[in-house]
Amino acid sequence: MPGVEDAVLVRRALAGDAAAYGVLVDEHRGRVFSLALRMLGDRASAEDVASEAFLRAWDALARYDPARSFATWVVTIASRLCLDALRRRRWLGDPPREDRERAAPGPGPEAAAVASGFAARVRDAVGLLPERERMAVMLRHLEDMSYAEVAAAMRIPIGTAKTLAFQGRRKLAESLRHLDEESEPR
Repeated sequence: MPGVEDAVLVRRALAGDAAAYGVLVDEHRGRVFSLALRMLGDRASAEDVASEAFLRAWDALARYDPARSFATWVVTIASRLCLDALRRRRWLGDPPREDRERAAPGPGPEAAAVASGFAARVRDAVGLLPERERMAVMLRHLEDMSYAEVAAAMRIPIGTAKTLAFQGRRKLAESLRHLDEESEPR
């Protein structure tokens, strides 16, 4: 049963076995980093958030509820850190992610060829969603969290989590439909 081993590792870490926590970090680092990268759009910020998430999880390990998935718990911590980072960017006057992406030079021919697949189009469309909708869609559909978990992670009511995920999915569908219409030969 998944999560049982995580709970054992958490107990060992709480008993002073730092290597057990290292196993947890190694096991979940990719998922946490991937979420942060999709939310923040750059590797350096994603690495910072992933590191901070595991540091905060370590500091709060005694409060971890083994009835919950450790992966969900640490992803929740990371998602909150991502939202904080996005708020900080806005407060400091950094351009929104969409504007930074539009201002960046276009990809070279090789990168353009690789990026032409459907997965790249979906990834791009997700990246253009407003941050709260993007977070709700990613947590619900990419991280497979329940709406209650999404709501808890985002610190919003469950109805708002459902609405944000619905609006995000609708915008994704419209965006992908628009891309398909553009790519059809005339």
